[in-house]
Amino acid sequence: MKIHQAWAWTVLVALSGCGAIARADVVVIANRCRELVDLTVESPLGQTQQYRIPANTLITVPTQGGLTAHVRTGRGPQTARHELAANCAYYLGRSASGSVDLIEIGLGGDDRTGHGRSLPGAGTSSGPGVLPVKILVDDDEPATARVWEQRLRNRLGLASEILQAHCALQLQVVATATWNSDDRVRDFDQSLLEFERLVNPAPARMAIGFTSQYQVPRGRTHLGGTRGPLHPHILIREWSQHIPETQRVELLLHEVGHYLGAAHSPEPSSIMRPVLFRSGSQETGLPLQFDPVNTLVMYLVAEEIRLRRVRTFADLTAGTQQRLAQIYGELARAAPNDPIAGQYAGQLTAATAKRVNPLLAGTRQVVAAVVQAARSRPTSPERSATVANRPAALGDLLTQHYVRAAARAAETVPPQIGPTALVLALGIALDDSNHLRTQPPTRDFVGAVEAADQRPKRIAALGQPTMRGQRELARQFFVAAYLATVLDRTAAELAAVARAQTEQHQGQRGVGYAEFLAGQAGILFGRGVVRGDIALAELARGFSVEEYLPDWAPPPDWQARRPPQGQRTTGNDPTMRLVREIQQELANLPAYRPRAPVPPPAPKPAGDSR
Repeated sequence: MKIHQAWAWTVLVALSGCGAIARADVVVIANRCRELVDLTVESPLGQTQQYRIPANTLITVPTQGGLTAHVRTGRGPQTARHELAANCAYYLGRSASGSVDLIEIGLGGDDRTGHGRSLPGAGTSSGPGVLPVKILVDDDEPATARVWEQRLRNRLGLASEILQAHCALQLQVVATATWNSDDRVRDFDQSLLEFERLVNPAPARMAIGFTSQYQVPRGRTHLGGTRGPLHPHILIREWSQHIPETQRVELLLHEVGHYLGAAHSPEPSSIMRPVLFRSGSQETGLPLQFDPVNTLVMYLVAEEIRLRRVRTFADLTAGTQQRLAQIYGELARAAPNDPIAGQYAGQLTAATAKRVNPLLAGTRQVVAAVVQAARSRPTSPERSATVANRPAALGDLLTQHYVRAAARAAETVPPQIGPTALVLALGIALDDSNHLRTQPPTRDFVGAVEAADQRPKRIAALGQPTMRGQRELARQFFVAAYLATVLDRTAAELAAVARAQTEQHQGQRGVGYAEFLAGQAGILFGRGVVRGDIALAELARGFSVEEYLPDWAPPPDWQARRPPQGQRTTGNDPTMRLVREIQQELANLPAYRPRAPVPPPAPKPAGDSR
């Protein structure tokens, strides 16, 4: 076991260098070069950390948002700056020129699509998570209790080291027991059903049974199994005494990986390869390790266990569910003959359906609060407020009034859905067009939130909320924010550009820079709120139009680069390059910069029940 223990220690040292786990986001980096690579990583808050990544290993970097990285090998200078998206996986590889590059593994989505997750405790210091486990053997186990307990505790300890190195989660044995397996059962699936029926995992979260009733398996057959992610029963064959312990640890990790959401991997050295021992790690000499994609999946789920103590797929936050759906979709396309990723995607879809009602109810509640706020809306501009050095338009005050009221209402919604409910509700409440009500990605949900006969009443009650004195800018901003929660980054940006074209086509003008800017600012606003970077309390206390939508003049080359009227924008044309530039400038505004973590409240004195 020296190989994998040494590797696990290397990665644990890298993890410990960044202090306690500090955020629910993560970046996974695998070194596929043949030599050691030095990596310098800078967080959004300006903190730097050094990593040394041996060949054929990987690291997980806890973060709050994206990262910036520089690479250096022993034979070359530090490379150019690399921007790394949160909750994505990368690998270090050599380019055609011979330099070492950081290359993203394509998994769908982007660094802000369902990636950033506002979890309780995120941003605070805490150690690795703990997964309580009950271990059991059946009545065919030949060893005494003292012997088998020690053997299995040692095995779980070795597996726990590797697991912690990948996803900051430890296995902790909290109970041992036995069960009577039916020797007449020769089908492994039936044995798993029997184990599930007879064994209660309590007081643990997961029961792992080791059955000795089967002989040495031949060919491709079940060596272990579980029903899938976060299912509390795992059954493993404890077969021939001549099988090396390395293989037993690898099999255990394979099944625990499934518990944490890992699917099968086409990478031959991964613990999650479909056929474990056809070319096992003891034959290749490689360390026991998970592939980078499944490491990312397990980290996302493990953080939910660590910070929220989730027990089912349905308990995962919407952001985690969305990111897992993207990853499973890519894995299913990459390995169409392996059913696991598709099965997990189906389980996730079923679990996501259970979230619709709470989100629907929360969004309705916030929309109702906006309509209610219309009763106390401002009736005249404030003299002190200005928009572009002019007295503030009444419409801007209306927008500020409604956003603050909506944020206060969202604070009363369950915290796991409050930020998303706010963005969706503002998109619905402040849009007087038919865009969200008629487009396929949004029409069903919008129709469920607001009945058709309620829409004209809401529009009449709210008046004319504006941003920078223009109704269309408010509409563009909040509809783009809505779309940012249901589309990936590029799709949302393209949709915002298309809406700007539509707005100005109706006005018989070319696409204006203000409309273009409002859409891109709305995307940052929507994702910032859902990620938790823009706090509900902050918006409730003092949202202002000026902070979130700057009054910038068009760039000198705007006429040459603006979206052509009537021509569809693609992801690679000059318009989208301009989008990236504008979003980078917007991200530097105080309103959109990542906030420093808020320290947890001081503990109450003993006996204080307040």
